[in-house]
Amino acid sequence: PISVILNIWATWCGPCVNELPYFDQIYSEYQDTAAVLAIHSDLITDDVSEFLSNFDLSLPIAVDETGDIVQLLGATTMLPQTVVIDKNGIVTYNSVGSVTYEKLEEFITG
Repeated sequence: PISVILNIWATWCGPCVNELPYFDQIYSEYQDTAAVLAIHSDLITDDVSEFLSNFDLSLPIAVDETGDIVQLLGATTMLPQTVVIDKNGIVTYNSVGSVTYEKLEEFITG
């Protein structure tokens, strides 16, 4: 992959849930050029697997049970957060706030 796109989200975060389909679509359409992973923050209020069973998502989802991953990425309790890492391991985008499908696609296509 030429880039890695991380989505830090939580079940209780409305904007996070609303943008999950965009990450899923990017995952489906750009598997050869971008790795996409949604990471649920350690602020867990719901059963994440049960919550996700209501959605038809194919992208990989991880749960940061300790908060170490989110902290390593410089995340706060403000969600959603998107982190983009280029092929050289450089963080090229790290921002709190919702993103659109078009913005995600721009990360890949330039």
